[in-house]
Amino acid sequence: MPGPDPHRILLAAGACAVSAFPAQPGRDRAACVVAAAGVLGAPRVDWDAVDLCYRERPIEVKSAGYVQAWRQRQLSRPIFSIAPRLPDSTTGLPQVAALHSDCYVFCLFTPTRHDANPLNVGNWQFYPVATTRLPKTRSVGLPTLNRLAEPVPFADLRSVVDRELGLS
Repeated sequence: MPGPDPHRILLAAGACAVSAFPAQPGRDRAACVVAAAGVLGAPRVDWDAVDLCYRERPIEVKSAGYVQAWRQRQLSRPIFSIAPRLPDSTTGLPQVAALHSDCYVFCLFTPTRHDANPLNVGNWQFYPVATTRLPKTRSVGLPTLNRLAEPVPFADLRSVVDRELGLS
């Protein structure tokens, strides 16, 4: 399967209505980047149990960065929540707090300047990790992620997600 077309990021970003992108990379922005890599089966539904479905497998997308939209005295320490959660009651899923995805894609917005462009895929590092490999904790930071996975460039994201899902 050929690698993703980097120009798809602009189409995905437009589809996600990010015309006024703030400096803080949020959940929707990271989902747009992941979608542009071809890891998308259906549009994201707000408050759904997972962020994306790819090849009929649920994927959760988490994002963090060193800079935020607000004024900062110092850079933020990237932390990603992986706490079990209840699905929205309209999903039809059992109301049990759990990790509802098969894979997490942790997206790190790496710039340390507020004027960095979140649409530039070179500004992101991706850490796809199968849910079964995650520690039983409520959050993970970069030291934990670096023990679980190597950062993946945008061009390799789909193939590594396939591997983490056991699809390759």
